[in-house]
Amino acid sequence: MTVVSISRIFSIGLCVIGLLLAGAAGATARKPVTNPSAVLPSGATIYFVRPKELKLFSFTFDILVDSQNAGELAAGTYFVINMPAGRHILEVQGNAFVGGIKSEVEFLGGETYFLEVGPNPDAFAPGAQVLQSLTAGGAGLSGKVLPGRGPSGRFYSLDTHEGRDAIAALRNVTR
Repeated sequence: MTVVSISRIFSIGLCVIGLLLAGAAGATARKPVTNPSAVLPSGATIYFVRPKELKLFSFTFDILVDSQNAGELAAGTYFVINMPAGRHILEVQGNAFVGGIKSEVEFLGGETYFLEVGPNPDAFAPGAQVLQSLTAGGAGLSGKVLPGRGPSGRFYSLDTHEGRDAIAALRNVTR
């Protein structure tokens, strides 16, 4: 092995340890969001999508909207919620391989949005994008990254065509 290979392995190992520690600190009790099937005439419809792809590990993500549990997103699933138009905070609580992800997004009434969790395009640690792709899938690579923060992942917005194609192949886990 070359010195470069050893340093890459070491960097990936440090990244994994950091993500494990970040995930352990993120566990908190949460209340569920209001009934997702309720129709809000001036609200927005949000689909949270997680493709089924080959992954080294598979974790379920807790998706929070405005600090309330909106649902769980496992590989190969999606869920949909309706919410009032306006600015909302979206989060994925940290777990073993996805450090806390947070985005503030403005949703317009009467619009439909398709959101995925994908690798952070600005990941600073060598191998972080590869690690995220192996644990959360290669999601987000065709969507538009949303402003926010997250050491290994970010929220991505898919256009309507991509979003509808994505959910056609997934299992709906809406509560």
